[in-house]
Amino acid sequence: MASEVNLFPNRICRVRGTETSRHGGQAEEKRSMVEFSFEKISPKIENLTVETSRHKYTEEYKNLVREFYLKM
Repeated sequence: MASEVNLFPNRICRVRGTETSRHGGQAEEKRSMVEFSFEKISPKIENLTVETSRHKYTEEYKNLVREFYLKM
């Protein structure tokens, strides 16, 4: 759909709950975040893990959401 209006993935971030989240032996990704641009390039692929254990958030995740959550 995006390419129909000349938008192309610039960056793709694959998000998983924990490093050990698994489904069928593969790391389970819960969602993906995609950054689009009008330039057709090979997208940069990134991974983001939300927690190390229950309610223990990774620094990478905290840096991403810091401005949205007051008690992070």
